[in-house]
Amino acid sequence: MKKTVVILLLFFLPFLAWSQSKRELEEFARKQEQEREQLKQEQKKGLSDLLAEYEKYVKAEQEAYAAFKKQVEKEWGKGNAVESTNKDWVEYSDDHKSRTVVDFEKGEAKIEIIVGGNEVQDTGELKRKLEEEVTRLMENRGTSKDYDTEYEKRRQLSEEPVLAGQVETPEGGKISRENLPEAVKEIVEKGEPKIEKVKGEDGEEREVVVFSLPLAPDHIRVRAKRYETEVENFCRKYSFDPALVYAVIHTESYFNPKAKSYVPAYGLMQIVPHYAGKDAYRYVYGKDKRPTANYLYEPHNNVELGTAYLHLLYTRSFQQVKDSKSRMLCVIAAYNTGAGNVSRAFTGNTRLSNAISKINSYSYEDLYAYLSKRLPAQETRDYIRKVTERMQQYKEWR
Repeated sequence: MKKTVVILLLFFLPFLAWSQSKRELEEFARKQEQEREQLKQEQKKGLSDLLAEYEKYVKAEQEAYAAFKKQVEKEWGKGNAVESTNKDWVEYSDDHKSRTVVDFEKGEAKIEIIVGGNEVQDTGELKRKLEEEVTRLMENRGTSKDYDTEYEKRRQLSEEPVLAGQVETPEGGKISRENLPEAVKEIVEKGEPKIEKVKGEDGEEREVVVFSLPLAPDHIRVRAKRYETEVENFCRKYSFDPALVYAVIHTESYFNPKAKSYVPAYGLMQIVPHYAGKDAYRYVYGKDKRPTANYLYEPHNNVELGTAYLHLLYTRSFQQVKDSKSRMLCVIAAYNTGAGNVSRAFTGNTRLSNAISKINSYSYEDLYAYLSKRLPAQETRDYIRKVTERMQQYKEWR
């Protein structure tokens, strides 16, 4: 009998051990699945919370801008609340009665001052005001925004004056901190102010003194040099020729530190927070975040995310394009219009995988000609031309 029990135990013990092990594995797997589901729900809630917070940020921005616009139009008239664009840097005085508009594409600066009727007749007072405003322009370090919100306060754009090294005396001489007062007097003396009229939203008609001055011939190169460290470092990190990023910045913003488009896109490389900004930030930092205006006005942050986004397009979206020059051309187009719209030029839809074989069937020259005619937007057709031409320019400059 004992022998039989021993035999049975020897037979069933491995089975019992296996059954116990199986139950433990099943329990472990069940707990793992529960943890995965919990993590998924937490991530989903986290993303939802992030999106809700960003929507509050956007709403606050829109409300603050509307209030700022109303204040400006009270003085300057409906539709005359000039603001910064991708190529224009605009700053207002605290009372909104004077403003400066610098067009970095044309290389022109304009000062506009609301004055009283008597001041227009008083040439001495007018000259003093102009000298004051020209000096303010030359020393201005810029502000990231024209208003504050509960989520974000405006901040200084630059450690040095935005126009440092970019304005010359009427004779073409350099302007330094030491000779600034004399240079300003000379600029005002040789300038030709104009008097215009505006009618504010308050119904009052006002006289405006308009004074223009040119930027130095090499103003773009001076600004480009200012961001050399950021461009060189991130191009080294992502294995790009710096000429590419210089050319993209030139085309996107003309190196305007306060560049903002209607989308809105912000900063040197014109990054849209909820598209390229979100994707690049996740790639660089492994976190979901929609970067704010102030974050993107910081040159280091902007160039980092812009270059990272170019890298994503090159190594993921267009990874299967065989010719490196052709791949880069597609990346340049996609940076402006999105990878889906590049696909649409070949297949009529945004499914990029269907377009790759067609892209690979072209030589670089034929692909360039094709995209120059078939990209959906004229803006993007012009964009690939400007960036590729400017890449050569920056290769020669370096």
